[in-house]
Order: sequence, then structure tokens, then C-alpha cells
Amino acid sequence: MQRERARYPKLKVGVVFSLGLPRKRGGRLFNRDGNIISLPGSSGDMLDQFNGKEDVVMERINKEIENYDDIVLADYEDTYYNLTWKTVTNLRWLSAFCNKYHANTFMIIDDDHRVNLSMVAQFLKSVSTETMRKSIFGFIAKRDKALRSPSAKWYLSYREFPWDLMYQYPRGFSQFIGADIVDDMAIASAYTRYNYAPEDVYLGMTAFKLGVELHNVDSMYDHEDYARRNAGTQPAMVARRDYFE
Repeated sequence: MQRERARYPKLKVGVVFSLGLPRKRGGRLFNRDGNIISLPGSSGDMLDQFNGKEDVVMERINKEIENYDDIVLADYEDTYYNLTWKTVTNLRWLSAFCNKYHANTFMIIDDDHRVNLSMVAQFLKSVSTETMRKSIFGFIAKRDKALRSPSAKWYLSYREFPWDLMYQYPRGFSQFIGADIVDDMAIASAYTRYNYAPEDVYLGMTAFKLGVELHNVDSMYDHEDYARRNAGTQPAMVARRDYFE
């Protein structure tokens, strides 16, 4: 981010980090509607590494808050299966505390992805102000199906998500949410159940209820998607961090 700001100093960017509370016990094991799932990958590894060490994690978080005052800390257990809680927290915090007159859109990005700010500046200029303020932009999933295998990382029970075909939704690694719809999205979150739905699917559900338009951005790449769709032929506005390193 610092390199990008130095490269494009005219673009004003404010950054905050959204966190929940560390998990107290359980490590990488989760009970998903009666099915025990072992969370794979780095997300599960981190939970195992700090299992029973929530005091250590909170000490680091509090030190960051004291030194930089750049963390939004909310009262939920911060795990992969609670990302919808994080999304709802983000929407409500944006609604309550961010100036929606001086900004046309708010960008949300995962910590394992990076952003090219010069391309963001070009992107912001390429879209009309009205469309930017009233829409969600991202890599839009259009035909995803709910996974019903209890052993799958993305397993969804019919109780949690009764439809086999997902609504269109912006993939969770990054989105731009228009300033004029933030308040409505935050209010709608109070009337849209989120005991568990993937956070990006939840955004799609909420946008569908409100009639918010979703716009696909080709230069935003999810995880390994850059290698599949691009193969290095075009620059990425958003991609996994190893692309930028």
C-alpha cells in the first residue's frame, strides 16, 4: 500500500482494519449443522497455532489500536465461518462513521490480496458518479451452486441456505460499495438472516432484496483466478498478494 501511495500521490486513501475477537477454543474444528469440519489451509493453521492463546492475540490487537488507532474491533468470534458477521460490522460501521458526501464508494479487500491504486484511480474516473454511488462493483459470480457435501469447506445446509443456485454476488476478496447504498445495506442487514451464509453470498442476497445493481470488473482477480483468466498478459487492479511481490 505504501509503495502504491508513493506511486500515485494524488489519490487520497484512508485505511482501517476490521477484526473480531480471537477464538478461545476449538482450533480448526467446527460443528456445521451437526457435521464436524476441519478448516483447511492457512485459516485453519492460524487457528491451531493460537488455540488457547486468545490473551496473546488480544495483547497484539490492543497494542496496534494504541499505537495506530486503525482497527475496528467488533464483538464476534473472528473465524472463516463468521465472515458474514464481519461484513455486517463493516456495513454498519461505514454507515455510522464514514462521510458519504466526500467519497463516492468504499472499497473492501481481504488481507491476502493487494491493490494497484493507480488502476483504482483510473477505474473511478471511468464510471459515472451516479452509477458508482448506487452500485456494487467486483468480480461477479453468476452461476454458483450451493455445496451440500458435509465434508466440504463451503458446505451449506438447506437450513442455512435453502436454494441450490446462488444469487449473483460479488466474490468476497474485494468489492466497491457505493456511498448512496451503504445506509440501506446496513439497515437491510438487520432483516436478513446471517447465522451463516458465505459473506459474499450474503452481500448478493442483500443487494437483491434492495434492487442494487452489480457490475463486473475484469481486472479484479480472486485467488488463483489471475493465472487462469489472465496468465500475466494484463495488469491487475486487485489480485492475490503474491502477484504484486
